[in-house]
Order: sequence, then structure tokens, then C-alpha cells
Amino acid sequence: MHQARRAFTRADLVAVVVCLFMGFVVLVVPLQDGAMRDIGRIVCSHRLGAWRDAVVSYTYDNQDAFPTFAWKPGSASSLSRESGTGLQELRAQALEKVRRFAGRDDITAPDDWLPQPHFSWLVLYEAGQRGVLEALQCPEDRQGALVELDNRRADGAPPSVSEFASTFEFVPSMWSPDSATPYTDGAFLPVVEPGLQEGEYRVPSGRPFGLRPRRMEEVAFPSRKVLVFDPFDRHSAPKKRHYANPAASQPLLMADGSVQWRQTADANPGGLPNDPSGKAVPVFDSAWQIDPWEIRTDNVREVRGYYRWTAGGLAGVDFDAPQHVRKPFDRRLDSTTWATCKGLP
Repeated sequence: MHQARRAFTRADLVAVVVCLFMGFVVLVVPLQDGAMRDIGRIVCSHRLGAWRDAVVSYTYDNQDAFPTFAWKPGSASSLSRESGTGLQELRAQALEKVRRFAGRDDITAPDDWLPQPHFSWLVLYEAGQRGVLEALQCPEDRQGALVELDNRRADGAPPSVSEFASTFEFVPSMWSPDSATPYTDGAFLPVVEPGLQEGEYRVPSGRPFGLRPRRMEEVAFPSRKVLVFDPFDRHSAPKKRHYANPAASQPLLMADGSVQWRQTADANPGGLPNDPSGKAVPVFDSAWQIDPWEIRTDNVREVRGYYRWTAGGLAGVDFDAPQHVRKPFDRRLDSTTWATCKGLP
């Protein structure tokens, strides 16, 4: 005796449709996510190309000097209450440029702000390099440069100076000497060095400390020296990684004008500019810094300076060659006070 065939119920059909839909999602969403990251890579590479064009044009018009804020003893900004202190003058100079750009005189900046890394684009802009304005921000940077370009506020409050920061940053050797330098009395004058936390810089403030534009001609290995980069890899993984994560991979603007896609693990470890031996590497235990850097899931404990703090500065090399080891010095460092500053206020 034949049994009657059981027809599919409505619930069975719904279950089949749901399974098919879930399978579609599993297949398509990762592909779409990967495609979006590919688009982001292309866009960021193109924007670094715009930075290259602006920097090259500026150096051509300014005796090979890199675009950044400069100060000379005896100069003074109209916003500074204190003349001849260097760091205060540079902050005042940068704040003036931000206010001019925004068309507002009520924007303020914190006292620990170091404008060179993320605000030197203002120097390019005022020099006529308007193209840099379209290249300031990585499309994946939701808190970066000029997110609210029209400066509108529902309560009428002024914008924060941090809203005018570029996503991309200039390496310290573009605006600070490569290492401690001899002074007239025989002491060695210390220069800017890494702070303890991400985005922090220790700036010697006891004497004029050399925060000044460097020159393109000082670069020893143009195709191997990074000049401009994003502190975060935003495109090679579902979550952004700090550039010092060895697994980070992103486009970098090199001194020869090329935009190279590089992995941090392939870079030289970097150096400390004030180390008398010339061999020390900036190394941090990232256990307490890991959360803001978003590298905890990779179990990365040792974080190095890499191409932000190139050993030898402009005379050094970041990729494809052994790390530069400069000549050691055995003279005393100048006794000075230090200011801890932030590139992003």
C-alpha cells in the first residue's frame, strides 16, 4: 500500500527561503566588504598623490623647504603674549591660519598642541596649493579633517581646532632635526622625541629647539623614506589597526613622490633621536595603550616607532635596506625642561 506524499507546508517554504537568503548574505556581504576596502585603498592612494603634488610644488617655490610652521628668535605672532619662546609662537602661528581658513576669530587651541604633524596642510593651502583641501581626509576617518566644513553648530559654539586636522601626518623629520645637535657651548641640544602615549611628543623647551622646516635635499634615500602617512591602517582589515601594528598595511607617500603600499612588519624598527649610542629603538609595552589603538585582538605587546621615528631621520631608510646607525656622541645633553605635546588636540 502506497503512503500519501506529504506536501510542503508554508512553514517549510519559509524556512527554505530564509536559508537561501542567509546563504546569499554569507556569500555576498564579505565580498562587498572587501570591495569597499579596495575602493578605500584606491581613494587614499589617490589622495596621497595629491599631497605629493602639493608638497613638490611648494618645495620648488620655497628653496626646497618642506611645508610646515617656522619660527626664528625675535619673531612674534599677533596672537602670542610671549615672544621668543618658540613653541608658543608656532601654536599662535598655526591658530591664526586656522582662524583665517574658518573665517572665525573665536576658535581656541589647548596649551599642549603641537601643530606640525596634522596641521601643516594650512601652510600649503595659504601658499596656493588648494588641491590639498580635497585630500585631507581618509574616507574611512569619521573623526578627521573638516568633517563639518561649514563650521555650523546648532548652539552657535565655535568649532574645535581638532576638526581642522588632516587624517594624514607629516613625519617628525620633516620639521625637526634628525638627532641631538651640537650647541655653541659644547653641549648637545636635544630634539623632539616620542612621548609615552600615541600621538604624544616630548619637546625640549629650554632653548630654541629646532622646530623648523627641513629640506628635500636632506633626504638620503628618497624611494625608501616615508614622509606622509595615516597613523591608522583603515583598509586592510575589518577593523582599523594602528600603523605600528606589524600586520598593518597601507599606502605611504615616499620622498621620491611614489605612493607605495607597505606592511609595517617590513619596515625598519626606527630610532630615538636623542640616544647617544645611535642604536636605541623606540619600543613600548602596548598593554595599557592597546584599546585606543585597536590592536588588542592581535595580541601585539611590543610596539615600535617604525617609519614615524626613522633612525637617522631624513638621512635614514625605512624599507628595503638595513637601518641607519648614526655616529654616537659622548658629550652631555643640554639640561632642559620638556613639554609633552599632542599632534591631535
